[in-house]
Amino acid sequence: MSLHRVVGIALIAVACGSSSSGQSDGGVDGSADTGGVDGNSPDGSSSTLVITTSSLPGCTVGMAYSQKLAATGGSGMGYVFDQVSAAPNNALWTYVMPDGTVSGTPQMAETETVTYQVTDSAANTAQKTLSLTCTASGMLGIVSPAALPAAAAGGSFAYQLIAQGGIPPYIWSSSITPKPCYVDWDGWILCSPTAMGTLSVPVTVTDGNGAVVSQTESISVGGTLVLASIDSTDQLIHLPPAIAGNAYGATLNAYGGSGSGYTFTATSGLPSWATLSPLGALTGTPAVSGNSALTFKVTDSDGNSATAAALMNVTSSGKVSRPSYNGSAQSGFFVSGGQLYDPNGYPFVLRGIDRCHYDSTSWANGASGALSSANAVRFFQYNIGSATGYYPASHFYPVASDESIANGILPIITAANVANSGTGTSCDSSTTDLAAVVGWWVTNESTWTPIMNKIAINIANEWGPSASTTWQYSYQAVQSAISNIAGTTITISSTATTNPFASTPFALVSGGGVNEVVVLSAPGGSSGAWTVQSSVAITGYTGGGTLYGGAVGALRAAGYTAPLVIDSGGCGQDPTDLLQYATEIQASDPLQNCVFAFHAYGGTLNYHANISNVATSGSSTVITLDSDLPYHPFSPPYPGNNNNYTGQDAYLISGVQGIAAINGLQTTNHNNVGGTKGAWTVTLSGTFTGTYTSGTGTIVTGSDYDYLFSQLAALRSKNVAVGILEFGPGNESGDPTTNGVGPSPTNTSIQQIISAAEAYQLPWAYWAWDDNNNSGGQTSFTGWFGATLSGPGLYTRSTPSALTAAGFDVMLNPRFGLGALASPAAVFE
Repeated sequence: MSLHRVVGIALIAVACGSSSSGQSDGGVDGSADTGGVDGNSPDGSSSTLVITTSSLPGCTVGMAYSQKLAATGGSGMGYVFDQVSAAPNNALWTYVMPDGTVSGTPQMAETETVTYQVTDSAANTAQKTLSLTCTASGMLGIVSPAALPAAAAGGSFAYQLIAQGGIPPYIWSSSITPKPCYVDWDGWILCSPTAMGTLSVPVTVTDGNGAVVSQTESISVGGTLVLASIDSTDQLIHLPPAIAGNAYGATLNAYGGSGSGYTFTATSGLPSWATLSPLGALTGTPAVSGNSALTFKVTDSDGNSATAAALMNVTSSGKVSRPSYNGSAQSGFFVSGGQLYDPNGYPFVLRGIDRCHYDSTSWANGASGALSSANAVRFFQYNIGSATGYYPASHFYPVASDESIANGILPIITAANVANSGTGTSCDSSTTDLAAVVGWWVTNESTWTPIMNKIAINIANEWGPSASTTWQYSYQAVQSAISNIAGTTITISSTATTNPFASTPFALVSGGGVNEVVVLSAPGGSSGAWTVQSSVAITGYTGGGTLYGGAVGALRAAGYTAPLVIDSGGCGQDPTDLLQYATEIQASDPLQNCVFAFHAYGGTLNYHANISNVATSGSSTVITLDSDLPYHPFSPPYPGNNNNYTGQDAYLISGVQGIAAINGLQTTNHNNVGGTKGAWTVTLSGTFTGTYTSGTGTIVTGSDYDYLFSQLAALRSKNVAVGILEFGPGNESGDPTTNGVGPSPTNTSIQQIISAAEAYQLPWAYWAWDDNNNSGGQTSFTGWFGATLSGPGLYTRSTPSALTAAGFDVMLNPRFGLGALASPAAVFE
C-alpha cells in the first residue's frame, strides 16, 4: 500500500448573515461573470452568502497550482477570501489570494482538507471545506532552474528547491561546505553571504524509491537592493496572519543598496485599517476577515529602490468571553475549548523561541533579535536553587517584565532545576524533587502578582516519567478541609468513599498558621477521617486550613491564576502522558487553565503503515505491516542509508482491536525492523494478551509528527490545550548529513515540525536561542541546537549572518519562520 497518508480536519460549512444578494467569481471587485444581474441571483431574489465551488481539481507534486473559488449571495459585492485552516499542508504550501485563487506548489503526495471563508462588503461571511488531492506523476526531476535569483551581500537568501515525479517524499542534500550557504533536507537553500561574487551550490534529491537527480545551483551575490522574506515559489512576501478585531504588527526588512538607510512605502493594496511607517512597521486593527494583497517599495538614501508583492491572511475574530470556570475576576490568558486566548478573548497561538539554554540569562547587550519576530518566549530560571546559592523570583522578574512584556511577548517562566539542590528537572522522576520546585513557586508567588495577567508558568521543565499515573497524580489537583494535624499525621474531613489523597505524592498545607509544601505517604484512615503522613513534622498548626494536593492544586491555592504549562514526562517527549492523563489534570484545575507541552525531538521521517498481523512470540511481539513497498516503510532509502537502519526507539500504535493494550506509544529496542516485501515487520519489546482482529490498526514511527500533532489537537474537544514548546534539529543542528552521506534518522526537520503544528493550530517554540555547543554562548553554524552563532544570543535583524543554519530557518525562512508567522501579542500594546 502507499504510505502517503491522507489526513484532514472535518469542518462544517457555515454561512453567517445576509443582506442583499448577488454572485461573484470571487474577484475583489465583486463583479459577476455567470448568473446574477445587478447584484441579484439569477431568479432575481436575494440569497444567503455561500461559496459555490463544490470541488477542487487535483494538484500535481512539483507543479504550481491555481484554481479560483466562486461565491454568490450576501451583498453581492466586494467578495474577499481567506483560508481558515488546511491540513496536513506539508511545508505550508497552499494558500488563497483575496480574489479566491487557490495557489501553491506541493512537494508531497497528500490530500488536503481546507476550509475557506468569503467575506462580502457588508461583512457577512460564509465558510466551505473542500478536499484537494495532490499526486506525483512521471520520473523524478528537479523543476528549479540552475540559475537562481540574485542575493544581496550582507543579507539573507532563501530559496525552496522544487522536485517532481518519482515517489515523494523528497530528501535533499548538498556537498557544499556550510556557510554562507546551507541546504536542508526539505530542499531549502539558505544563505547569508557577506561578500559579492557567485555561489555554486550542488544539490541532490532522492525520492522514496531511491532514485537520485543532481544539479548545481548558481546564485549571484551583488549589492542590489532587495526586500527581504520573498518566498521563491510565488515571489510573495507572506506577512504574519492577522485576526479581525485584534491589533496587528509586522515589520518589513531589506538588504543591499548603497545608501545609509531604508524608507518603506505601500504602493498598492494597503488596507484602510493599516499604517506603514517609513521604517517598515505595519500596524493597525483589521475590522473584518479577508486576505489582503499589497505591494511594498523600499528606497535607500541614494535613491535605489525595490518592490515586492505581499499577502496577508486575515481571519475572523474568533473572540470569546472568559468562561465561567475561569473566574470573572481573572484578567490574564485563559483556556477555553482547548484553545489559549489572550486576556481580551482573542485566539492566541503562541509562536516563539526558548530564549536561552545554558549560556545566557538575559537579552542584554544586543542579544535581542528574537524580540522582533515572536509573540511568546519560554525562558529558563536555571538557578532557582543550587548547591551554592538560591535565586529568588525577583532575580528573574525584570527579564519577564522589562524585556518580554515590554516588547509584546508573552513570557513563559520555566523552573529548570530543583530548589536548593541544583538537580535538573529534565528527565527527573522524583516526586520529592517536584515538591521542592512547587515549594519555590509557592514561596515566590507574590513576586509575580503584578504581572500575573501577562505571563504563563511552566512548572518544571521536562519533569516526570513516561506513561505513568505518577506523572498524572503529581500534577492533578485535589483538596480537602483539614480537621487535625498532629506531628506528621494530617487528618482530613472528606466523606469520600476512598481517600482522596491515596495517590497524591505531595501537597500544600494552607491555613491554620501553616503554608508549607510537604511530601505525603501512607494514606490511611476512614471516611470522614482520612489520613496521610507528612515527610516532616508540621509545627505551628492552630486549626482549620485546607490540604491542596498536586502541583496544580498547590499553585492555584498559592494564588497563581496564569496558565500553568505542564511538560509531558519522559524528558518532555512522551505523548502518552498527554493522550491518557491530561484530560483529568485539566478537569481538576479550579480554573481549567493548563497548557500541556510536548517536546518534539527525534527524526521526522514521517511514515506509517497499516497492520496486517500481530503475533506474540516469547518475550516480544512481532507486528507485520500491510505494505508492498520494495523497502521497509520505516527505513526508506534516503542518501547513505542503503536500507540498513535498524529501527526507532518507539512506535505509536492506534486502532488495533482485540489487543487493546498495544494501542499507544510502545517502546522497543533498536534492531527492530525486518521482514521482506509484502511482509515487513517491526518487533516490540514485551507481550500483549488478546486475539488480534485481522486488518485493524496502524503503526507510526514515534516521530510522525503530522499524525501525532493531529492526535494532540484532537484533545481540544476535552478542553485540553497542547503546545509544541520545544523542538530542534538532531545531529549537527539540522545539518542534513551524517558524516557527509545522508540524513540521520534522528535529525529533525524544522519545516515539518512547524508546518504540522500550524496545520493543527498548535502553539510552538523552538529550542534554543543560544546553547552550550561552545563556550560563551557561541554555537557553531551546524552545531547542536543553538539559533545564534555569537553568545550570548547576539543577533539583530540587519545581521542574518549571526544565525546558525537552524536559527536562519526558524527566524528568517519566508514561509515558516517566525517573521512569516508571528506578530507581537496585541494585548500588551
